[in-house]
Amino acid sequence: MNSEGRRKIIVLRDNGCNVTAEEVKLNPFKDKESRNAEIKRLYNEEGLSQKFLANLFGITQPSVSVIIKQK
Repeated sequence: MNSEGRRKIIVLRDNGCNVTAEEVKLNPFKDKESRNAEIKRLYNEEGLSQKFLANLFGITQPSVSVIIKQK
């Protein structure tokens, strides 16, 4: 956690000829609805994989798939 009380992760991206590190901040959530919104944001805006998100949030990859397909 950082000084604002937010969690962050460092994502390594392999672009073929170089590897970059990016800090991705996780927004706090208090319930399943806000957790699902955060999963959608991380998938759509940060480009994190479903498998990575499943491991991060302690759920299965098929569950992540269902979450990101919900409207």
